[in-house]
Amino acid sequence: MFHHFAGKKNLIFANSKSDVEQYADALIAHFRADGRPVEFMVHHGSLSKESREFTEREMLGRRPKTTVCSSTLELGIDIGNVAAVGQVDPPWSVGSLVQRIGRSGRGEDEPQCMRLYITEKNITAQSSLLEKLHLDLLRALAATELMLESPAWVEPPNVARFDLSTFAHQILSFLAQTGGAQAKRIFDSLCMHGAFRSFSANQFGRVLRC
Repeated sequence: MFHHFAGKKNLIFANSKSDVEQYADALIAHFRADGRPVEFMVHHGSLSKESREFTEREMLGRRPKTTVCSSTLELGIDIGNVAAVGQVDPPWSVGSLVQRIGRSGRGEDEPQCMRLYITEKNITAQSSLLEKLHLDLLRALAATELMLESPAWVEPPNVARFDLSTFAHQILSFLAQTGGAQAKRIFDSLCMHGAFRSFSANQFGRVLRC
């Protein structure tokens, strides 16, 4: 990672906060041992807001910086263009892999680039069958193959049948839009012909009374 990412602006994703800290500490130690200005930073949800915002500002600057991060930088936060993305061990989903590689190659004529690292135990005569199968490597290969399909395959969304907060919000939005409406009209629009067909008339009435 040190040789692949030093001197450029990058992101390296790890699947846990402890891994983020571990790899960032090791990379920072490399720079200090060489007597060079440290280029690696950390970003995850357990850090203070001020620490995260400092890292985000540094990533927007011109100096080469690489942030080791959790899913907090997967999408949504503007950090400018990055040259490449690293991924330590296979991500939890193909959709996540697509989002992460999408952080790179945003400039004109810049390719998307990802380096995927797999941590493996040394195989010995005492290793278990599961260790000998290299399951993380197989997962990484499978996720990459699915991502490279055209169009890319991603997991279907896990949509809850009864999303009460969204349902309540849509009822209020309908009332704001119409200036007021009878319950039957709201039920027909949202439940009979809209996105909330899993709600029965009785359940709809209970939500209204709440």
